[in-house]
Parts: sequence; structure tokens; C-alpha cells
Amino acid sequence: MPVKVGLQLYMSRVDPYLTRAADISIDIDGNVKELEAVQHEFLRRLLGLGPRSVNATLFTETGIQPIRTRRLDLALGRARYTAGISDERILRCAMRDGLDLWLQATPKPSWASNIANALCAQKPSSYGDQRSSDAALQAVVDTSVKCRLLRDRLELGNGTLEQVTRRRRHYLTMVLNPAHRKSLTRLYTSDHALSIEIQRYGDRNHREVPREMRLCRFCQLEVEDELHALLRCDGNEELVDLRMAFVKDVLMLDSSLRDCYQAGDPIQFLQLALASRRAVGRLARFAHEVLAVYATAPL
Repeated sequence: MPVKVGLQLYMSRVDPYLTRAADISIDIDGNVKELEAVQHEFLRRLLGLGPRSVNATLFTETGIQPIRTRRLDLALGRARYTAGISDERILRCAMRDGLDLWLQATPKPSWASNIANALCAQKPSSYGDQRSSDAALQAVVDTSVKCRLLRDRLELGNGTLEQVTRRRRHYLTMVLNPAHRKSLTRLYTSDHALSIEIQRYGDRNHREVPREMRLCRFCQLEVEDELHALLRCDGNEELVDLRMAFVKDVLMLDSSLRDCYQAGDPIQFLQLALASRRAVGRLARFAHEVLAVYATAPL
């Protein structure tokens, strides 16, 4: 399913159920976790990511708001509306009564106190209101070892380049081949089958391996991470041929990438290639081809 269609389907058919009565029934218990699980599962399936992907990337890449934040925003919107209506309205009287109960020496449960408790319960690293939610998402991207290719991205907004935490990223709609798009998404969110990711966890099929020992299955010289697989490994002839063809094509498609490539900064080169509207399709194809080559060789 195209991502644009999937997000429209989400907002029209899934979001109404997840936000039902959010402005009346405030999330002060753990039941909202069930709604979060539904939202995470939908977005993971849409992007082609697995259960071990970083939750924050589901929102930074699609622009969707975390459901906990969205429900709290709807409740705050109802509070703002109620505060602005005339005193004669029954709804305004109910809000005043709720505030009186909350402000007593021994606070009593009410709609107003539930909103206050929901806001106070938010930790700096969790998803509170929309601004703090975006800050928390950005903090995850900036600190997670799985998100280093997504850091320090600049997006065009209001005529200037700026950091945008949450947006439907252009590559999700500009890469038309679904397999290429999913491979690109998995590569940049570190949800792939390279050693750096597979050997991060221990299970019945693989044992947990320290990072410095997750060596490339072809050359056995460096850690098998995204940078090594795409731009450095010389242990497989097919991989080298694919890389040479990619570099030739991508520099023809977007000559502005030439200086960065020659400077030898692989992270910046991959970030700029992802940001390039002219080169992102070729990058997605290359990512798919590289992951396919690694999939043919066992760890």
C-alpha cells in the first residue's frame, strides 16, 4: 500500500476509534497502552518495519502524532473551548464545579483534576503535549545508536532549511517501488538484517555479540553496519560493482553531492543523498540491492 494512501486510511478509519471520547475520558490509567499498541502496529506494517524498530521513528518519518499526545491535545482543546464560552452555559458551570473540586484542600476527582494529573504524570522523556512530545521524539533520535543516519536532518520549511522533528518524509512517497522504499526505510532506521542489528539481540537462533565483534560477513575487517555495507566493504565483488554503479549514477543525478562524496564523510553523504529529491530513488534501489547481497550469505 502506498504510504500516502495508508496515512489517509489511518486518519479516516483508525484515528477516529483511537481518539473516541478523548476529550471527555482522560487517560489517567494504563489503558492507553492498548491504543498505543494498535497505532504502533499499523505504522510498522505501513512502513515495513519490525517489532524491534525504534518507536519514535514511526512518528518522525510519517508525521503522525503519538496517540497519547493526540488524546491529551483533544482534552486540552475541550478545556480551552469551555473556558471561552459564557458563564450561563451548563458546560461552563460543569467546568467551574470541576475546578472547585480540584482546588479544595483535599482535591476530589473531577474532569479538571484528571487533566492536571495527566499533564503532571508526563516525564520529560515521555510524550506529553505536542511540543514536549516532539522534543522527546527528537531526543530519542539524537541519542539512539539506531538512529545515527536520521540525526541533524534539515528540511525545507518557510523558505529556509530547518530541523523538522515530525513530518511525512519525501522518500516515503517519491520512491515508487515498494520493495526499494521499505529497504531504504529499514536501512536508515536500523531495522535490517546486517550484523550490527541482528547480533545486537540474543535469541534461540543468534547469540548477543559485542558491537566491536559484529564483523562483516564478507571482509571480516570492520563492523558490519550501514556505512560499511553501503560504502566501504570490498569483500564481495558484486557489492563493489553495485557501489560503483550507484556512485556514478547518483553523482550524475545530483552533482551537488560530489563535494561531500570526495570529502570522505559517509554519514553526511548518505544524509544528503536521502535529502536529494533527484537521487533518493537511486539510493533506495541501491539499499535494496545491498541488503539482498548480504541476505545471500549466512552470518
